[in-house]
Amino acid sequence: MSLSKFQKSVQSKYPNAYCEFDEENNAFIVIPEIGENYRPAEEYLFPLTESVETAWKYAADSLKITQHFNRTHPERMQLEDLESRMVRMQKKQRKIRKDEI
Repeated sequence: MSLSKFQKSVQSKYPNAYCEFDEENNAFIVIPEIGENYRPAEEYLFPLTESVETAWKYAADSLKITQHFNRTHPERMQLEDLESRMVRMQKKQRKIRKDEI
């Protein structure tokens, strides 16, 4: 059985992720590394689906959204990151001013 690109992207980060079906025959992905019954697509209110491929796509998209939030969320940024960012910005501004003269 070949893996889809969505399944590969999810399982590259969480190798124990698997697909399950509920009593209404809706497919969803479970990632036991995060929580016992963690379903990433439910966190971002993706619609229910009966397709396994779509369930993997929703899981991959929700993990991508989570990664973007974690990368840019202000509470996640540490002081060292902010300091180094400010230093880079100041160097860039000095270089621009120097080039203008």
